[in-house]
Amino acid sequence: MKSSRLRSVTSRAAALVALSFARVSLSESMPHYDLTGLALESEAVVVASRLSARSAGPHQRFETFRVDRVLAGSLRVGAVIEVETSFYMMNTLPSGARLDPAAALFLAPNRADPQHPWSLVMSGLRVSASGLAYRFVQRSNPGLYESAPQGPDVRPSIAPPAATASPWADCVSATERAITRASRIRVLENNPASASSAELVALLGPRPSPVSIVLRDPAWIGLYRDVASERIARIFAARRDVEGALEAGFRFADGPFDYRPVAPLTNADVWPTIESAAALPELRATAIRAVTAFTLLDVPLATRLAALLSATEPLVRQAAADVLDRGRGGFSSEPGDERRRRAVNAIVDRALGEYVRRESDPLVRYWLIERSSSTPNALGPNVPTQAVFAHAAQRRLAIALGARSANALPAVRRVELELRPRTGAPIACGAQTATWSSSSGLTARWSADLRCAGATDGAEYTARFTLALEHRRATRTHTVEQSLRW
Repeated sequence: MKSSRLRSVTSRAAALVALSFARVSLSESMPHYDLTGLALESEAVVVASRLSARSAGPHQRFETFRVDRVLAGSLRVGAVIEVETSFYMMNTLPSGARLDPAAALFLAPNRADPQHPWSLVMSGLRVSASGLAYRFVQRSNPGLYESAPQGPDVRPSIAPPAATASPWADCVSATERAITRASRIRVLENNPASASSAELVALLGPRPSPVSIVLRDPAWIGLYRDVASERIARIFAARRDVEGALEAGFRFADGPFDYRPVAPLTNADVWPTIESAAALPELRATAIRAVTAFTLLDVPLATRLAALLSATEPLVRQAAADVLDRGRGGFSSEPGDERRRRAVNAIVDRALGEYVRRESDPLVRYWLIERSSSTPNALGPNVPTQAVFAHAAQRRLAIALGARSANALPAVRRVELELRPRTGAPIACGAQTATWSSSSGLTARWSADLRCAGATDGAEYTARFTLALEHRRATRTHTVEQSLRW
């Protein structure tokens, strides 16, 4: 997503906090946050009991809550507040789940409506239903927030969204921990020099898998924003710590591609990382994406980026292709811009055409098909005819299939798993059940929960997956090997 588009989205999203959804277009991308992000966006966080609900029109609902616990902010226990909840669809809770009175409210002052001095921040409601915790995400646009299980509060790039909701008490405890983390980030924002790089990296949490950046989990639908990483990126940038800013930037790359948080760094600051063969591919890829946050493509920059399409690391090649493809036509109407646009596009078209034809990495080939599905003809006629990518983490196998024609997409009929320990005989785990999860244009996603009676928890294995792929009653196999901690 280009920076200008994200600025437009986030400015509209902020306006929705103070306005009823009945009074604005519902064709808005509405962000959702993890608990730390909600704490950073809020001025008050409370655990409350729902007392009543009322309708103020066909599409407008208000609910009244009594504050039971104050986790952050100036509200007092026993205070009664009414907030608008029109945009939270309680009828999307699981069948049979009974909505409990308990809720966690992440609040911001609502200066637009004196009768309602507090509003929920975007996605700032957690509810208890039959004793379990639920969050809210926008699953379709246009559309409202729908419920989803609130599990362990980890970024989608670290672990897939929880399939099972946590007990309500666990959600409250996780919220308290998130507030502690958010409070420390706020302190460091006010005094960037007071923190060590080690503390800031610890506040960032685990580095995402590069696979998750390219192959985003479609189950995490909506405009997720990693606010904590964005703010830590700004702290690093204020300290002129390029590596730290890029570490943070890689964390929030699983959300919108908006690298304004790394300002006031410049292209001159990040290019040494891009051109350093010793730098981590993750940081080089982040630096590549950051350059267009500072400037539009011109002929020298497009030429420099095109050279990276021959890099050794697939993640670097993919980032360069992504930036070049997104950067087409990014010019104003100033005199001479049309000539510059044509010159840049000529470089981009030639470089991408040659690159797409020779790319051999399975994950990047899948990404190329996925990109061509959303922006037809953007990558030229050399898009791969097919791609099969599979990767396992935390006993879950993600399978991504792509084909130049939707009619050529195969189905995953069976997955056989064999685990090879460092010493000893291979373990035949048998067939794993693969389940279709989504399709979009020229791509499809499948997954399988891995089971193996002979495996040892925590042990390292070389996993061999044999996929049986069926298309028009013809079956072929595809084998993938990777290291895997069970």
